[in-house]
Amino acid sequence: MLPLSGVRPWWSRHTRGRTVPGLRRDEHGMVPGRMANPHLRCIVRGEFRSPRPMGAGSLSVGRMGHWGPGGARQRRHGGGPAGGGSGSRFAISDPTDRTRVRPAGPHSWLDSGCSSRVVAHPLRLRPTPGCRGFASLRGPTLPSTKHHLESKGMQFSDEWLVPTVTPLVTEEDVAGIRALQTDQPMSLWETMVQRKLLSNEEILSAVALRFHLSVADLSQLDPAVREEVPESLVRKFNILPVRISEHTLEVATANPFDMDAEKMLAFATGREVRTLICAPAVIRDKLDQLYAKENVVSKLLAGMSSGPDVTEIIEDEEEETSAEDAAQRPIIRLVDTMLADGVSSRASDIHVEPMEGGVVVRYRIDGVLRQVMKIPRAAGIPLISRIKIMGGMDIADRLRPQDGRARVAVNGNPVDLRISSLPASLGEKVVIRILDTQATVLDLTALGFDAEDREVFDGMLQSKEGVVLVTGPTGSGKTTTLYAALRTVQNEGLNIVTVEDPVEYRLGQGIVQVQVNPKAGLTFASALRSILRQDPDVVLIGEIRDGETAQIAVQAALTGHLVLSTLHTNDAPSTVTRLLDMGMEAYKIAASVKGVVAQRLLRRLCPVCKEVSDLDLPRHLAPLVPSGTTLYKAVGCQECAQTGYRGRFAIVEMLVMTPE
Repeated sequence: MLPLSGVRPWWSRHTRGRTVPGLRRDEHGMVPGRMANPHLRCIVRGEFRSPRPMGAGSLSVGRMGHWGPGGARQRRHGGGPAGGGSGSRFAISDPTDRTRVRPAGPHSWLDSGCSSRVVAHPLRLRPTPGCRGFASLRGPTLPSTKHHLESKGMQFSDEWLVPTVTPLVTEEDVAGIRALQTDQPMSLWETMVQRKLLSNEEILSAVALRFHLSVADLSQLDPAVREEVPESLVRKFNILPVRISEHTLEVATANPFDMDAEKMLAFATGREVRTLICAPAVIRDKLDQLYAKENVVSKLLAGMSSGPDVTEIIEDEEEETSAEDAAQRPIIRLVDTMLADGVSSRASDIHVEPMEGGVVVRYRIDGVLRQVMKIPRAAGIPLISRIKIMGGMDIADRLRPQDGRARVAVNGNPVDLRISSLPASLGEKVVIRILDTQATVLDLTALGFDAEDREVFDGMLQSKEGVVLVTGPTGSGKTTTLYAALRTVQNEGLNIVTVEDPVEYRLGQGIVQVQVNPKAGLTFASALRSILRQDPDVVLIGEIRDGETAQIAVQAALTGHLVLSTLHTNDAPSTVTRLLDMGMEAYKIAASVKGVVAQRLLRRLCPVCKEVSDLDLPRHLAPLVPSGTTLYKAVGCQECAQTGYRGRFAIVEMLVMTPE
């Protein structure tokens, strides 16, 4: 016996036209592609023939003979289905009861030399009229054909559900929903949920109880199913692949009796399909999450040519074709979609990396790289070439590192891009730094400064002259902290000038921002010399990279200017050592540097899904956390892309210079 939930009849896994041992077909007897009554599962060994189309709710099984051209039954010689000595056997099971064994009797046909037993209850066996040797099996506990044959109006797309929910709702409710249908069949399941007649949980419980099915647990989806199960197939049947192994595939479906879907999945994956029950709306949501990025890539690459290099037509033909035509090119739309998705996901960088199996795209969100899509390797070179063209880089030179920049509009908002390419063993790797110049500059409190740190930092900024440095590794938020500091000191009576590479945010009126351009000879040092002749009050230097820039910054501070800048060190005290290594005299450092802020960024728990943690505080952190502090833990939800974190905040170390 095979259980109803998930295990398919062995004969139904074969496609039409293939030779199946034990099954035969001729012009008068057809092997059915699916059973007329979807709630019966059967195994047949021997000869399986259907002399005429099956009626609803019944299954006719013929053994020990075949049907002749005139419809008359002709006996085989030899006492067996194919001339052998032993007869065929068959077993039919009903999901409502698999315990009782009904012996052969007047309602089942026995021939000499063969035996038969039917494992079913409460199935009734009786001879098919006019045919000795065929048994008609009917199951009264299965969904009643009354709902199919006597219902008025259009049937639901899930009509099989009507007998299951009838005890839970009134017939008037079902009739009212049926009356709402127009040309397209409605889903009874979803309509009842929308009208609040039943919940998804109530329907799931009723279906699982009646048909002995298991409810799908979607808390942990296996990402490997994306590579094995085609998206077009699961969306066609609204089936969610849950888990996959070497021999089996578990799927969640709202219609567990769709044999076509099971057959297609079994053929496509080469695995046995096990069915679980789930609400249709939940399946669609999970499919969007599981195949979201793959869906974008497959649609955009569908129109690509696998032969020629697309890079030849992107730059030259754009001058002769309209913008609308250019936007239709799949590789251009792929890059545009990738950039727009990166901006909307709050990504700071986009990594395009060649791998053995294709090209992987990863976003750095809140300081952590996250893979979002995998592109076929054939599309890797056109994709990288398109990005290099946007950045004004040489697409023919794939052996040397290159840098470029571009400016695009995402949903009408200008976004600056800094592009870097690096030759690698499997191809070029490209990293795109996203600079959303319209992003809101936060104040120091929003960045994570507590009251004490804020007071110390404000004291540094109150000086009319001197150097205030913010240190930390790359990507630790140094420039963002300096921008927040400028917001603190900004007023109409000050002339504030910045020199940056690149300009990451547009600070607006009252602040002049200068972009470094080495090709034009505008470096940090040369820009600073010019700025000091512009009567500045406050100067922001994007980064002190060399001794020349450090000397000019210190000289500006000693001549009555407030200089804000960044430096790459691991902690605040190392700043002094770093300046000495650049050739600065110790007395100039002591006279000019007012203070140093070293910082790191930590991920912030998602405010939507965070939960109180019942774990004890680690011993080494106990002295640092006040007693009675509530601790939270990351959970994960749709708002934070199931990571449990959204946004970051700074932790800082202050070093204030004193006369001593």
